Amino acid sequence: GAFDSLGWNRAQLMQALPSVLDAAARRHADRLSGQVGLFEQLGGGEALAALQTPRPETEEFPLRERLAREKELLGFYVTGHPLSDYRELIERIQCAAIDELEGVENRTRVKVAAIIAGVRNRLTRKGNERMAVLDLDDGRQTVEAVVFPRAFQECGAVIEKDLPVVVIANVDRRDEWPKLIVDSLVPLDQAEREGIEVINRAFEAQRPSGSNGPRRYRPGNGQAPVNNTPQPRALRITIDHPAATGETLERLNALFEAAPGDLPVVLAFTSDAGATTAGLLRTATRVRPDDALLNELGTVPAVLAVEKAMSEYQ
Repeated sequence: GAFDSLGWNRAQLMQALPSVLDAAARRHADRLSGQVGLFEQLGGGEALAALQTPRPETEEFPLRERLAREKELLGFYVTGHPLSDYRELIERIQCAAIDELEGVENRTRVKVAAIIAGVRNRLTRKGNERMAVLDLDDGRQTVEAVVFPRAFQECGAVIEKDLPVVVIANVDRRDEWPKLIVDSLVPLDQAEREGIEVINRAFEAQRPSGSNGPRRYRPGNGQAPVNNTPQPRALRITIDHPAATGETLERLNALFEAAPGDLPVVLAFTSDAGATTAGLLRTATRVRPDDALLNELGTVPAVLAVEKAMSEYQ
């Protein structure tokens, strides 16, 4: 991502990298052996021209692959978030955020939209039946989800790392941290093609015994302490990337440390006065967004705007 400003896409850079490294290695060997051309000694451009690599005719990696590579290398997403393109769909499905599960009662049925950040395949002790343990990430928090054999038979074929999904599950609060017992799992691409009815049917389905099953949680229905007024999901700080310096980040960090809280901080970088966003960085920092903090953040050099955002993916 640091080379995006060079005008080559990442697939082109990756394809050209072996040739560039090979040319650099040859030039280094020539210098060590004393085989340096006259024009290079005089500062001519012929040697530099020899290092130039034609731009490959290669399409950019799909967004999902770029994001997966960013997460693998850095531990977080930079270009965007895999759920960003599904934001409107997720809102229509009425999914619960993972951090809402703290206020949901045991055995409550929920819908959660998330990325499958990790997959651990297992065999049951009795019967050697296949099951899986998933790590789900909605961009704000993670939760463990267990797919027992019955559910795995139905959805195990589509489970894969980095897949955006809607999970229909029951909340299990028997341990210190809530986890999910998966009943059904639907890829968001499938829900987009076939409509949200496929998810709603699974969510409203009765248990095999014929009973109504566990209570169902919908955001704002009173089963968790949810404010009826829409609440911000992040504190978004837009930064003029060319003007940002080490002082900018130091001052931001000092202000964050002085106002610890619950609202995640998102840094949005721009190079055209905020007209477009070149990259988003979802930090692990959470703050208390009172007026004093917002005013102080607005005085930091290179900070163009500070706002409470209704989504972390905007």
